[in-house]
Amino acid sequence: PITVWSYLLRRWVWKIFKRGLKKELEIEDLFVPLNEHKSDYLGNKFERAWEEKLHKEKKPSLLRLLVRTYGPVYCFYNVFLAIMELVF
Repeated sequence: PITVWSYLLRRWVWKIFKRGLKKELEIEDLFVPLNEHKSDYLGNKFERAWEEKLHKEKKPSLLRLLVRTYGPVYCFYNVFLAIMELVF
């Protein structure tokens, strides 16, 4: 069954595919990511967390830091997607 979420995703991707069929895609053809999704923001956030971890612990865990830094956001997205799949 097609859910609302999958329909919207397909529609979004299809627009890019159609542009790519007509001409070679350029950077301007793609959507601008949100600031919190840009690599410089995410990299700086991770670097600050890593430096803080290095000062606090003798042997910091990279996996724990990744989960602590990015886990809550991705957990929220996954819960949201699960609800969308169940409801729609």
